[in-house]
Amino acid sequence: MSTLKSNPQTMNRLHITLLITALTCLSSATWAKQPLILPPDTFNPVQILPVPPTDDSTEAAAERAKQIPAPTQLQGTAWIVTRINGDAIQDNAPTLTIENNRAFGNSSCNRYTGKVTIGDNNSLHFGPTASTRMACPGDADRQEMAYVAALEHVSSYHLNQGNLILLDKDFNKVIEYRAKEQ
Repeated sequence: MSTLKSNPQTMNRLHITLLITALTCLSSATWAKQPLILPPDTFNPVQILPVPPTDDSTEAAAERAKQIPAPTQLQGTAWIVTRINGDAIQDNAPTLTIENNRAFGNSSCNRYTGKVTIGDNNSLHFGPTASTRMACPGDADRQEMAYVAALEHVSSYHLNQGNLILLDKDFNKVIEYRAKEQ
């Protein structure tokens, strides 16, 4: 075992506590299974002070703050699709807004509306939808069919850092949204 050198005149109770903890951990074969729990040191409380950012990091932090979406709620937020069944969306992204137990939005090139049921434990079910019947150019038709089919498999939702994730009954991601910029 190595020797620990210290000056007794500069050691305080916190240093001694840390030293005892370190020595106990080093000499114990079962330290990971039985951690040493010490009471707080009321005679030498530790004060944590925030470190102000430098000018460089202030600008970077302000820029990052602009990119963080505001807290969102399921209802009343306009959502834009980023992924359907794991596939990224490029153009004509479908949208969703839920208000007063109704869902509405754009499914790529057609508008849709329908009933939505929000239950306990983040359960979410979409009822039959009505939509316009315009012809969709290019890949928008396939994307629209995939989106409408995915809505039928939704069983629950999860809100995470400004994103809405719709899940199927096995908790697989079906549709992923981000809050639409207003």
